[in-house]
Amino acid sequence: MTDSTADTRNSHIRFWIVAVLFMISSIAYASRATLQMAGKPLAAEFHLDPVQLGYLFSAFAWSYAIAQIPGGALLDRYGSRPVYLWAIGLWAIFTGLQAFVSYLSFVPVMISLFILRLALGFAEAPSFPANARIVANWFPKAERGTASAIFNASQYFSVVAFNPLMGWLAQYHGWESVFFWMGVIGFAGAVIFALVVHAPARHKHISKREYAFIEEGGALVNLDKPAAAAQPAGPEGPGQRSRRRRRRRGRRGGASAANVMGAGPIPEGSSAAQADGHSDTGHESDHDAEPSPSDDPSNGADFVPGAPGVPGGPADSGPDDAQ
Repeated sequence: MTDSTADTRNSHIRFWIVAVLFMISSIAYASRATLQMAGKPLAAEFHLDPVQLGYLFSAFAWSYAIAQIPGGALLDRYGSRPVYLWAIGLWAIFTGLQAFVSYLSFVPVMISLFILRLALGFAEAPSFPANARIVANWFPKAERGTASAIFNASQYFSVVAFNPLMGWLAQYHGWESVFFWMGVIGFAGAVIFALVVHAPARHKHISKREYAFIEEGGALVNLDKPAAAAQPAGPEGPGQRSRRRRRRRGRRGGASAANVMGAGPIPEGSSAAQADGHSDTGHESDHDAEPSPSDDPSNGADFVPGAPGVPGGPADSGPDDAQ
């Protein structure tokens, strides 16, 4: 959170957050497309037939699909930022290592590439569930559709931005350079992500005005447990004030009901006693002026018309009634 001198301004940190998500998602799409751009010269060098290339192209999809649910579970358990940061770093490593498969003479290129492509799929699996969590963490309900559309557009921007670059690298610097430089770009993206993306309650540059705006708009600012523990005391919005008043009225109403049902007198001077008519001046409330059902001798007995001590019985009959 910013200091008090910046509280009057409205920061727009959430838009920087979604811009970083757009950039990281573009790198993720480009990293998984590296083999498509480097596949032809690589197959020519290592004599890979179309069947082997088919297995290599599908390896990423196998692990990516399998790891979707485990990746989401990791995000729920450990939070979006740490899991996503590890994912970016790992997929950058696995992308860069594909440039060195020709140096692993003791492992066939087909096998080493297949293993690295599987690892890349596992590493990238949490990326889009993490995007969705971060958008829910930072954006009010009225802006979530737009924010989700922005990071989803990265799959098409990736083709525009990175395919020409990877084609140029493969043509003039060899297929190895495609994997190497995309790994370097992945590490650069991890650094930017680490510097910019934090939970709202932990971000150093968000103003209290923006924090209150996204929270009142329905952003799940406490989605991650570490962020919930560090939530700052921002300005109280109208929704929070109304909820606090309803809770106070509920507590007073509960105390009044307990007194009426015979739960015992309420100590004088307490807030519940004041709500029920008690005060420090000694004035009696309606509950003190009238006996409660528990003080009635006939409480718990069946009502018998005409019984002694019961309204309408012989003990209440006047001289006119005796006649």
